[in-house]
Amino acid sequence: MRAIQEDTAANVMQTAVRTISSEAMLDDASRKISEQDVTALPVLNDHGRCIGILSTTDLEQFEDRDNPYSPHHHLRQNDSATTRVSELMARRVVSLRTSTPLSEVAQTLGRLGLHHVPVLGDCDRLEGYISAADLSQ
Repeated sequence: MRAIQEDTAANVMQTAVRTISSEAMLDDASRKISEQDVTALPVLNDHGRCIGILSTTDLEQFEDRDNPYSPHHHLRQNDSATTRVSELMARRVVSLRTSTPLSEVAQTLGRLGLHHVPVLGDCDRLEGYISAADLSQ
């Protein structure tokens, strides 16, 4: 009798992922997020590895950088045309592998309160993106 294999992240992930370079400027990132109608962009280094995430929340907090309680107050002298994505992105990225079972994907999203997560393949290269909505389809 053959064992039933559980679906994996690779079976449901979106592969047309919109990304941005860590060297891009924030005004470019803001425009890309708006034009592409996404809430976050995986940030890639020169080798195609996912090294961060830049979200609309990060950009909103940057706009409030004059507030001394803003997490980006240290950038108050900067503007979006001269500030690189790498200065604002979240560096602690929760990611999954293409081989991650869907049950674990769902648990990870739920436990951490995430809406989406990058899916990595060999050598930590970005292969796709999976969202809570992808799991319900």
